[in-house]
Amino acid sequence: MPRAPRIPRAQAVALARPETLDHRWSGWLTAAVAVALLAAGLLGL
Repeated sequence: MPRAPRIPRAQAVALARPETLDHRWSGWLTAAVAVALLAAGLLGL
């Protein structure tokens, strides 16, 4: 998993809020699923 880019402290505090964290995690999960499907397609699985 690549590291998240560095962000200003104020934005980090905002990201620590639960509702923002949910959006962030759903974004990561969507990206992970997309990459997994792409890799499976390329490998012919």
